[in-house]
Formats: sequence, C-alpha cells, structure tokens
Amino acid sequence: MLCHVSMLCRVYRKPEFNSDHRPVIATCRIKLKKQSFASQPNSRFDVSKLRIPDVEYHYQLAIQNRFTALADGTGEWDKFKDAHTKVAEEVLGFRRYVRHEWISDRTWNLVEKKRTARLNHDMDQYKDLNRQCKKSARQDKQIWAESKAIQGEAYLATGQIKDAFAHFRNLSAACPRKVSPVLDDHGNLISDKAAKAHRWKNRFEQLLNHPSVPCPDLPSTVQEDQQACQEPSELEVHTAVRKLQNGKAPGLCGITAEMLKASGDPGILWLTSVVKQVWQTGVILPDWKTGIILPIYKGKGSPKDCKNYRAYHSYQHLGRYLLRFC
Repeated sequence: MLCHVSMLCRVYRKPEFNSDHRPVIATCRIKLKKQSFASQPNSRFDVSKLRIPDVEYHYQLAIQNRFTALADGTGEWDKFKDAHTKVAEEVLGFRRYVRHEWISDRTWNLVEKKRTARLNHDMDQYKDLNRQCKKSARQDKQIWAESKAIQGEAYLATGQIKDAFAHFRNLSAACPRKVSPVLDDHGNLISDKAAKAHRWKNRFEQLLNHPSVPCPDLPSTVQEDQQACQEPSELEVHTAVRKLQNGKAPGLCGITAEMLKASGDPGILWLTSVVKQVWQTGVILPDWKTGIILPIYKGKGSPKDCKNYRAYHSYQHLGRYLLRFC
C-alpha cells in the first residue's frame, strides 16, 4: 500500500473558464504504508438458547449422531472438541453484540434526517439536526444508565447477585477505555503495544515461575499407599460435569459448561473415553493446561506500575475437575 506525502504545495488562482476548482501544483514523495490488521473479537456461542427444551434436545441429538458415526477414535480430544464447536455453531449460533443499545428510535430518526440533509447539501438544516441528535443521544444514554442502575439495585435487594453485577458491568463497559503506558524495569514509559505485551510477559514470568525446591529424602519407615487406583468411571465424569458452574467464560477450546451438560448421556460417554485415554497415556491435554492471564488493577498505587496488578488466570474449568481423576 502506497502513501503520498506532500513536500511542496502551491495553489494558483481560479482559471478563466467556468469552474469552481483551483489548480494545484505539488511535489510528492511516495513511501510504503504500514499495513495494520484489526484484531477480531472472540466469538462466543449463544448458550442461552439451551434453556429452550427443543434446542437442548436438538443439540443432544446432534452430539449423539456424531458420537455414533465415530466408531474408532472416540477417545481423541480434538474430535470431541471439533464436534462440540461445529454442533454449537449449527444449533446455537454465535452471540450477537448490539452496539449502542441505549439509542432510542427517536434518535435514530434524527440520524436519518441528518443524513438526508447532508446529502441534499442543506447545511443549515444539517447543523440544526446535528444539535438535536447529540442532545437526544445524551438524554437516551442517561435514561439507559438510570434504568440499569435501578434494575441492578432491585436484583441486589432480592439476592440475585449475578444478574445485579451483570447490569453493573454493562454500565462500566459503556465508559470509554483508556489505554495507558506502563513502566519497564528501568522506570521508562512504554507505549508500544508489542513492547507492553513483552513487559507483561516478563512480569508474570517473574511472578508465577519459581525455582524448583528439592524434595528431602523421606525416612524409610514411611510406608507408601499401595492402594490400586481404578480408571475414572462414567459416574465420576458425570458428577464432575454437573459440578461445573454455568455462566463462566470458556477456555481456549470454546466449550462451556452449558454445552457439556446439554450433550446428555452420549456426551458424557464420549468425554469418559477421552478421560480414560488421558489416564492410560499419562499425557495431560494442552487445552487443559493452557490459559489466559489477565492483569487486574489492585486499586492502589500507580496504574503504570506492573507491580500494582494481580494476575487472573482464565483456564479451562473442565480440565480442573477432570484432572482430579488423572
């Protein structure tokens, strides 16, 4: 992609023929423009549809059909993950995020009128409609924020903590996010995105990685437990899945607790074969060990200092429960 940078530019008077343009003579320098790739947000499945009995039945039936079709290789985690993601995409679809949900129909009508006035080159009407549109948008946002606060207080009064904080998070998400620089090891400010990511990586490596401590030799009088352990049963896996909490963020695999519970007995039987394969091979799956570390500000000290942040580890909740058997 090329970018033109004007070095010398001169505008001459209007030509003698009938035209509203002015001749311009400029000296330009051509250079390559850096191509930036916009990051795509992570798409999540609309698991709220699983509350509908018909949708839950179709989801369980689709998982059962895929499990029956795979006569061999049912213990492979990749096939299990791909089956859930493809079925969820077909049956559930992705969650739709509505931007500016607080804008009323009256404001949208003013926006359309303002657009029409701009296309008709009626600048007086455009300026008047622009003022009305901004005023109406401010009023709509204030009304929306007050209604969210009232609903959150009502949920708190009835003990529905989850729904209350969901409304409060909507209020905080409506505020603009400010990206501030951070300090490096020498106290210098870093504003580059790649340099900031490298700084956070070094910080969490120093915080979370500790040198191994040598294990002291135990006395010979201590008797080890020689009780034989059996393979995880279908009942144990079913109990572990039922203990998963709904509404939690999925791991890197994208499978939520609602999707596992809605898969029914075929999904539990398939997951049991995966757990047994991990038990027999002794190799923990990478998706069960890999997570995302998010820096959370402690609320005290300078926000530019990385030491004033705590590490929140978002990992696969399924792996945490199933690793008890492996």
